[in-house]
Amino acid sequence: MSGNGRPEPGLYSLDAAETVAAEKTVVVEPPPVEMPPPARRRYGRWFAALALAFFGAALAYDAAQFLARLFAFSTVAGAAAAALLAAALAAGCVWIFDEMRRFYALRTADRVRDAAARLRDSASHAEGLALINRILPALRGNIAAHDSAVRLQALLRHTHSGADVLNLFAREVLDPLDRQAAARVSRAARDTALGVAASPVAALDAVIGTVRALRMIREVATIYGLRPGTFGAFRLMKRALLDGAGFGTADIASDVFTDAMSGLGIRATGMVAGKLGEGVFAAVRMTRLGLAAMQACRPIPFADERRVAALRRELVTQVFTGLLPRRRRAEIERAGPQA
Repeated sequence: MSGNGRPEPGLYSLDAAETVAAEKTVVVEPPPVEMPPPARRRYGRWFAALALAFFGAALAYDAAQFLARLFAFSTVAGAAAAALLAAALAAGCVWIFDEMRRFYALRTADRVRDAAARLRDSASHAEGLALINRILPALRGNIAAHDSAVRLQALLRHTHSGADVLNLFAREVLDPLDRQAAARVSRAARDTALGVAASPVAALDAVIGTVRALRMIREVATIYGLRPGTFGAFRLMKRALLDGAGFGTADIASDVFTDAMSGLGIRATGMVAGKLGEGVFAAVRMTRLGLAAMQACRPIPFADERRVAALRRELVTQVFTGLLPRRRRAEIERAGPQA
């Protein structure tokens, strides 16, 4: 060190650096909280159950009123009508169970439809052919489908992609089946409209509508050779039962309308208008149910919503044209090409 107390220049060893450790932060984890499962909302089920109960009570009341009027007129006529009504309801129930049994005997279309949705953008020719070969055995009993399948075989080329194969199958095979199914739906809607309009009892309206709806669903499924899966089938069946109850309720509303019109001295006009309204309501509901059945049973879903909308308009036109007198239908058919 120099005389003035200053250190002489040079190299000196330094003390080791001290590392100051930061204080540890204690993280407190909250105990796991078990959340209760979300409560299931049963409002829809309760509403459906209460609505069906109300419809059932209304139908039973209407049938009781009808029989009471007949018994007041004649005991023999009342007893005969009661026996006929009971026999008709029993036969309708047997018919319903038979249609459901034959419907559930068909193969389900869920797996085929899922595979078709995956192949929409596929380039695999082999996968498209494999899917078609899965569908064709279900159509073995349909002569039109057999002839269309023969034409399809002549049109297929190895250069076609999987989507091309499905489009050709839909055009050559499924389009004729769509026309067959639409004809069945149109006929079912006309039959239901006429039957509901002619039925004097609301309970009979419900049976007619339900039986005809179930038969129509089974016929559509038979045309395509496939039926919906469990959920889809249950949804269609539930809709058919609700529509049948709705037909009976429409009959009760028609009676109320007729009574109101009779107070104005025009009971005949009110009766005709009410029955016409019942028939129109039944035809529209049956047409919508038939289109839903076609969409659920078709092996390959409709690729374009415009096709569904056009099919809906065509069905409604066919139904209401079929309800017109034969001479008026002929005039419309002659005027169609000129327009």
